[in-house]
Amino acid sequence: MPRLLAATILLAVLTGAIVSGDALRARMSWGADTTPPPLGTSVLWRRGMDADDYALTGTASILALHMESLDPNGSRNPWPLYVETRNASSTNGVGVYSRFRNEGTAWGAAFHAEPIARGTGTTVGVNVEPSPMVDAGRVVGVNVQAQDGYGHDGNGPHVPVAEGINLQSAPLASFGAGIRFDGATCTTGLHFDTATITNRAIWIQGTHGTGIESNAPIRVASGIPLELSTNGAVEIVFQNGRIEFRNGTRVLAYLVIDSSASGGRIN
Repeated sequence: MPRLLAATILLAVLTGAIVSGDALRARMSWGADTTPPPLGTSVLWRRGMDADDYALTGTASILALHMESLDPNGSRNPWPLYVETRNASSTNGVGVYSRFRNEGTAWGAAFHAEPIARGTGTTVGVNVEPSPMVDAGRVVGVNVQAQDGYGHDGNGPHVPVAEGINLQSAPLASFGAGIRFDGATCTTGLHFDTATITNRAIWIQGTHGTGIESNAPIRVASGIPLELSTNGAVEIVFQNGRIEFRNGTRVLAYLVIDSSASGGRIN
């Protein structure tokens, strides 16, 4: 048994913290047998749901932490769980790893948070504070990477991930802003790099008072049309020094914008 775990158990027994149940050990299991993946871990607690569990309702856990800080004048920050990882090797590191295998019909989440706001302070579901300390390397606040599940084992078709980020509202609930840049300084607010492939970069459906509202210029590269119809036939495009109004391949009219020339033409 690791010395830290043994000391923790001994301290808990001496102080009366363990009042019922089994003393904790480095290897423990409850309920039905389980088959964990290979894990290089110092402590492994396993629990398999059995007939007794299935006869009950509610939640089932292996480890539960509960903490309260109810003094409005308290000066200590409540942190019921603290994890720190320091990695200076060439291997990939993770502070907290969660894997959820959903093999049923209900929804599930590898990580779930329910921030409940009843005070006047700011309540955040997940807070990420990246801190670049050197010029080299790359720091990303939140990374969402689609994986080809069937592609990994070769047993089925390539199925796309439905949404990378999904915002939804319960009945009578709403967002003040779906995505907000709150005083942030950005070189680019939203960037699709050259390796990105989409049918639509941005798709606006539903009911909106205004589709896009901007107090800054909207820029389109030369030769890229602005399409004004559902099928894309009617369009406006700037190229070869003139603005063209088109219907399919037919140029309806054009305006010459070269400072050395003038005029235009309506066909």
